[in-house]
Formats: sequence, structure tokens, C-alpha cells
Amino acid sequence: ICDLTFTRPICDLTFTRPICDLTFTRPICDLIFTRPSCDLIFTRPICDLTFTRPICDLTFTRPICDLTFTRPICDLIFTRPICDLTFTRPICDLTFTRPICDLTFTRPCSSNPETRVK
Repeated sequence: ICDLTFTRPICDLTFTRPICDLTFTRPICDLIFTRPSCDLIFTRPICDLTFTRPICDLTFTRPICDLTFTRPICDLIFTRPICDLTFTRPICDLTFTRPICDLTFTRPCSSNPETRVK
């Protein structure tokens, strides 16, 4: 989870230090994890996908456009669709070089688990 970086947009992306040494065999559109975190698997593209044991018991209630995490990584929450979304606690200094809709995260995970971003 720490020091991961998106080198390309959501379609055909790459992790430099993936979560639990996972690897994308295909882009976000119909992709598969070879060693996913908590053994999760994408059975369908980012629009209408499903996790089997997601990271920290998170769940996608809707496709990447207007989705919600129940227990995201480092207590992060998607308040809006992937286009113009917000993290309350970004994933340990992750950075998007050409993220979805050209967004960028620069805030690391808070060292204090009780700290909340408002």
C-alpha cells in the first residue's frame, strides 16, 4: 500500500509497489490480480466489478462512477464518482501521475488513527 504510484490512467495502469505484491495482468477494463490484497479478484471491468475479500473489508456498492467504500484503506472514503472524488486519508503517500480525470493525491496516511479529515 505504501509508495504506490500510477504511471498511467485507469486504463492500462501500473503499480510500482503494489498492495501485497499484486500485479495487474490487464488494464482496469476487465483486469485480474495475480496476488491481490486479501485475495481479491476483479471479475468484471471497473464499471460493475466485484471484490472477493477486498482490502480491509471494503465493498463496491456501485461501479467506479459513484462508488462507496465501507472500510477503505487507511479509512479513506469516496464521496464522489471517480471523476472528482475525495480521500479522507490517502494511501500512504500515493501519487497519480495521470490518474482518472487527471487527479493527484499528496496527503499521506495519518499516523494518528483517530485523526479525521473534515
